[in-house]
Amino acid sequence: MILMKRVFCFINKKAGRFVKSNDIDLPQRGNGGKIVLAVLLFAGMFSCKKTEITSLKVVVYNPATNVRLANFHLSLTETVKKFSFNIGGSGYSYFPSVIKEGYTDANGECDFGEIETRKSDKYDYTVTYHSGSGVKKLEKGVQNNISIIAAYPATVYVNFLPPPPYNIGDSLVVNFVHDYYIKYKITNINYFSFHQLRLNNLGTYFINIDKYKSGIYTNSKDTVVYLDGTTNNYDINW
Repeated sequence: MILMKRVFCFINKKAGRFVKSNDIDLPQRGNGGKIVLAVLLFAGMFSCKKTEITSLKVVVYNPATNVRLANFHLSLTETVKKFSFNIGGSGYSYFPSVIKEGYTDANGECDFGEIETRKSDKYDYTVTYHSGSGVKKLEKGVQNNISIIAAYPATVYVNFLPPPPYNIGDSLVVNFVHDYYIKYKITNINYFSFHQLRLNNLGTYFINIDKYKSGIYTNSKDTVVYLDGTTNNYDINW
């Protein structure tokens, strides 16, 4: 305010007669008014910040196994919305760019810290994962605590011992049941195509085994828990 008064005092000497307003002399005529307006506009340009501070912390976990996922890749993306004209008409185009990347630690957490984000509605900020197929939008200017549900697939090698072919009339059928649905059905017919399983639905599996050998039928059941990112073998003796 002192600086502004000094500016007005300088103008007062150059511009002539003034009118008193709120303890600051405003020029009535001459070039003084133009100088004052220019000073105010110049000050306004630098007093309005176009950015703000946004904070981000992400937790990645799998509720099916109650496990937090370590070393999970995350990207912070800035998307700019621009209006454009083209042959087919006009409309908005979106231009995303990755501005920061990170990986979850042993506790499944990734702290991006403070990010300077643009206030304009033309700019959006998101956390992307699974190569961009998963997206969580940030709220600008505040602390964002985001939870992401994800999973690392488990691999299961189902081993028929010995492997088929078996005698005519014999059969072996193994069903992997998860959440009351048969997720995988492996038989002595399709064994070589399906004996390696990639489980995206993790947790508890109920395994039902139907065996028909030399005219004798037997049934057995089992329960196995498969966790994120694990490699497993399941052996079935013929």
